Amino acid sequence: MTLETQFITMFMMIAFGVYIGGAYVFFKRIDKWWTKRVVLRYLLELLFWVGQALLLFYILYKVNEGIVRFYIFIALFCGYAMFKALFESTFKKWVDVLLGFAGKMIRGIIRCIQMLVIQPIVWIVSLIFMLLHRIFVLLFKLFYVVVSIVAYPIRQIGILVYKLLPKKGKKIIYQIGQFSSKIRTKKK
Repeated sequence: MTLETQFITMFMMIAFGVYIGGAYVFFKRIDKWWTKRVVLRYLLELLFWVGQALLLFYILYKVNEGIVRFYIFIALFCGYAMFKALFESTFKKWVDVLLGFAGKMIRGIIRCIQMLVIQPIVWIVSLIFMLLHRIFVLLFKLFYVVVSIVAYPIRQIGILVYKLLPKKGKKIIYQIGQFSSKIRTKKK
């Protein structure tokens, strides 16, 4: 390994240490969204560190053919310490501003979707149900009127027939009525 490759490796590892510091601060800022789900929190933490390790070894492979030496870890820690000392407070402020802006954008998009998609669908469904209800009420009233019109002559004929019946026929009808009322009371 040449001296130039070693310097490039040292510089890249210091830069990666700074990157890890920033990525970890960002990860911890968005960590509050899933802190109540312990299993998810640990799983995402594990995935974060595995992803960082894979990225580190990919960079090492590209820079110095994947050779791992002790000074690489020292350079990583120096980069991380440099981030903590020089950039962390400013980076946290920028992350908070970025996340606040992203939250406002997401809330705005959700509000637009709600106003442009969900509300019209709710209005259309409400209108359809209202129209169906009115049609059902109208059909029921129409059915009632038709039944009333058809039943009136039948009722009048029934009254006329009842008046023309002899007393024995009226008595039989009365007994049938009493019998059917006993059946109804026994079923209850």
